[in-house]
Amino acid sequence: MTSPQTPVPPALADDLARRIGERKIAMWFGEGTRIRIEGETLEVVASSAFAADWIGRHFTDDLRESARTVLPAGTAPKVEIRPPEATRSSPSGPEPKAAERNRADGRADVDRPGGGPPVRRGSSPNGHDHWRRLEDFVPGTVNRLAFEAASRVAEGAEGSDRILFVHGECGVGKTHLLQGACRLRRERSRLQRVRYTTGEQFTNEFIASVRGGSLEGFRRRFRSIDLLAIDDVHFLSNKTATQGEFLHTLDAIALGGATVVLASDEHPRHIARLNRSLVSRFLAGMVVRVELPDRETRRTLLRRLAAKRRLRLSEAAEEALVSRFAGSARELEGGIAKLSVLAALSPSADPAEVGMVLVEQLFEATPDSGGRRPVRLAAIIEVVATRLGVEREEILGRSKQRRASEARAVVVHLARRLTSLSYPEIARGLGRRNHSAIHSAEARVRAARAAGGADGERWCETIDRIAHGLLQGS
Repeated sequence: MTSPQTPVPPALADDLARRIGERKIAMWFGEGTRIRIEGETLEVVASSAFAADWIGRHFTDDLRESARTVLPAGTAPKVEIRPPEATRSSPSGPEPKAAERNRADGRADVDRPGGGPPVRRGSSPNGHDHWRRLEDFVPGTVNRLAFEAASRVAEGAEGSDRILFVHGECGVGKTHLLQGACRLRRERSRLQRVRYTTGEQFTNEFIASVRGGSLEGFRRRFRSIDLLAIDDVHFLSNKTATQGEFLHTLDAIALGGATVVLASDEHPRHIARLNRSLVSRFLAGMVVRVELPDRETRRTLLRRLAAKRRLRLSEAAEEALVSRFAGSARELEGGIAKLSVLAALSPSADPAEVGMVLVEQLFEATPDSGGRRPVRLAAIIEVVATRLGVEREEILGRSKQRRASEARAVVVHLARRLTSLSYPEIARGLGRRNHSAIHSAEARVRAARAAGGADGERWCETIDRIAHGLLQGS
């Protein structure tokens, strides 16, 4: 039986992070929240009554299932979630107030993602130690500007913009940049007051403070800081009162010389129903788009992720993974995580060695290869025509111009890769009686992909992006 007040085992923390995601861990289980195991009970002491209510309504089942990973088999875990005022003492004596603990350490109070009082480093298994590190971000050439801007903010470099706004598709690394900047700033100086949150949590805390008559406390938490990072700021769309409060928060922070880092899926101008004054403030700072990683960036990231999990990828396996996961970095991370599990379950004498057999098993287990509707030849033709700037009629016609021939060859290559169609069937779909020319076109694409160099990389990246879009249904 687990003894009372056992420190939270890493296995529990890892399982909980896997279930609900690191960003929600940082938001709701920050250093203002304490987790401990007493017998068969997992106790959560939240940073505030609001946080306790939210955790209880959204994460109780996840907490219970995570507790099963560390408690003896057959145990029925209980989950108790309490606000801070509900727990004033422990078997070892009264719990001192957070401010008193920090003063005893000679540290200044620092706001935390959970929105509650600050506590000493190490008192929570989560906290900002679960924020991503900036040095782990792989910028490549496409995201060098975004990375450098976040680094300057983190270091408090002279002349850095007071507002940094990063935007881009889901999974490209916006959260990584925000958390990394916060973590580095916090590590550089413990006296720095740093807060990472989301547009949703800002809204929820604002509404709760208005209803509870604690608006001044809310304002102190958000305005008396050195670095404020707000993720998913587009959540404020169409929320007039919250936008007004946020506008005043930005102005107050600016007067104090603090820095604000924001992230959104969209450019400030494209966020629907957003206060024009807010848009103006955002545009007054530095606005940077975070792009999907290119092939070289994906390759570098893949090697880092594999090394972290002690996996050795064969050259063919590496190439297949880089080509398949042509979307966000998050997809690549998920793929490597699944691959490590498959490797551990492999009967091979060396589970760290990953070849094409395991990669093919991964692809079979990935929704793209089974759970979606089959890709149709007509869809391939339409997407290739759009992406390469060629008319559909040119692909289906007899044009021998280079761009039409290349587009036609890409269609054939993708049809062979994404469908079960034979060469004769593809030829008929393209309006050809003889499939020999179709076979030759596909061979040229394979040769171009294998050629290496800038031209080979261009072919690979173009085809992989189109394939990824078709598999995702976009």
